[in-house]
Amino acid sequence: MNSAVFVTDTEKGSSSAVKKGKSWSSIMNGLIHRTILFTILILCGLSIGQIEHWPWYDSIYYAIITLTTVGYGDIAPSTQKGRLFAIFFIPLSIAHGGQLLFGTAISSLLQKRREKYYTSLYTADTFNMGDLHEMDSNHNNLVNVQEFVEFMLVKMELVDKRLLRDLHDQFKALDVTKSGYLSKRDLQVMAKQKVRQAKAKHDKYEGKEEDK
Repeated sequence: MNSAVFVTDTEKGSSSAVKKGKSWSSIMNGLIHRTILFTILILCGLSIGQIEHWPWYDSIYYAIITLTTVGYGDIAPSTQKGRLFAIFFIPLSIAHGGQLLFGTAISSLLQKRREKYYTSLYTADTFNMGDLHEMDSNHNNLVNVQEFVEFMLVKMELVDKRLLRDLHDQFKALDVTKSGYLSKRDLQVMAKQKVRQAKAKHDKYEGKEEDK
């Protein structure tokens, strides 16, 4: 089967704008999340400082050297309450400190890899028969919109194949008429099935009552 993909300059520009918008949105969301997380960790450091009666700048200093795992040891809680607080604060700050320091770089790298693959499918030079066969989930040598979208969602790591299988199974369960579509007829058949099931339970209950 011969296939070709044609992309106009307008479509390329529109696709590029959408990807840039999504990338900017992703960066902003990550920045907001990390700002909130950093603020919480600093507030925890200030709370320990209040317990220990440290100056505010020592409290912030303690929080920062803890979450960056530097830990010079020049300042540490000395009271029982402060040490108890630190038992929870130190593991929390170290775990999330790594996310604050390295999370942005890692997520940016993954995002770029996804975007690179996403872009490659829109060029006639890289779109090949291997991609076509992988998209063709029902093996009829044709790729429809649903197959293309599902393939892209999986490749961009927005959903996994297991979720798609579960959704297909759910659709088949609702398609009681086996027509390949969901319609009013399916709802009518399901309603009749529920009535029959309820009647069967009622008859079974009545039979038990008569036996007594």
